[in-house]
Amino acid sequence: MRWIVDTSAWARRDNPAVKEQLKALLREGVEFALSPAVLLELLRGPQGEHVAEERESLTAAMTTLAADAETFEIAAGAMERLASYASEAHRLPVTDLVSAALAHQHECGVAHVDGDYDQIAEHGGLTFQHRRLALRAAGGEQHPIAGRQRALEKELAQLLHQLPTKDSEALLERVVQEAREVAASA
Repeated sequence: MRWIVDTSAWARRDNPAVKEQLKALLREGVEFALSPAVLLELLRGPQGEHVAEERESLTAAMTTLAADAETFEIAAGAMERLASYASEAHRLPVTDLVSAALAHQHECGVAHVDGDYDQIAEHGGLTFQHRRLALRAAGGEQHPIAGRQRALEKELAQLLHQLPTKDSEALLERVVQEAREVAASA
């Protein structure tokens, strides 16, 4: 069976706990596959000629799943079902919705670190296997600060979408200025 490794897991592939869980999937006979949406996210990291090198490396190592108009129809349908479930539930990353639609369409699994796929599988009407990878080994120390930061970032993004553009821009400018000042004094 093929599994998509979501950006949230791929970006943490050097984390010892995530690395071990990805290896465990491979030992189970899983073949990793690329979602074109994840590939695009991964290519945002390198710069210059390294973008082409990274693309070549990734596409040589894994099959890239074919996305078509039906993939996007499936993703849009999942978004509609999520919006019906809860007013903000559909505001998930498009990459995650497209990757979940691909997993549904191609009968693949998804390995991930964030909770978006749990929500899509439970309330989006899509059928696919998914595994949320732990960022720490069983019994290891938990780092709640990073989780709390992600939750705050997500809440801020949702609130900004509700504000008029001028107000959200002014708020972001104040937050960025304060962050610059804190970073300069650190």
